Amino acid sequence: MLYRGEIPRGEIPGLLDVTERQSRRITSVLLEQNILLSKSPRAPLKLAFPMKFVSQWMPGLFPEG
Repeated sequence: MLYRGEIPRGEIPGLLDVTERQSRRITSVLLEQNILLSKSPRAPLKLAFPMKFVSQWMPGLFPEG
């Protein structure tokens, strides 16, 4: 997603090497955490950068506090 901008949902099981059901579970959690975004339940997935994860994903990028 970082390089392509968005990924069709149908590609997720192959990318993660998991079953379709497991892919939906993972995607659901990532959507709930606002790590992934989608315009609709069938639209492609896009990577988001929620502020609550910035210090973990990119330490030192922004000053703390």
